[in-house]
Amino acid sequence: MSVPTLTADGSNRALLRGDLTLATVTPLARRGCCLISAAEDSWTVDMSGVEQVSSAAVALLLNWYRYCQQRELTLSIVAMPERLRPILAISDLQPLFEPLLTPSQ
Repeated sequence: MSVPTLTADGSNRALLRGDLTLATVTPLARRGCCLISAAEDSWTVDMSGVEQVSSAAVALLLNWYRYCQQRELTLSIVAMPERLRPILAISDLQPLFEPLLTPSQ
């Protein structure tokens, strides 16, 4: 298991790495909300370093999405792992997340 990290990459962007499971996402949720609080207008999370995912990853993204909405910020997701798509589909969350996805840079 790879311990996840969320690292600021400028004031409006963060890099997410490691495994996103039920055991690992709670500290990341708090860290992400702290980074979002410091952002202006928008916040982007780059998931290119994410390895293992579970439905907990979707819960984490929903948490950040709602927090961005509360702060009137736009959330963008770069390089969302393909393994999350079936979880989004079965949860009927694709319509919510598809507009947030940005191609890898």
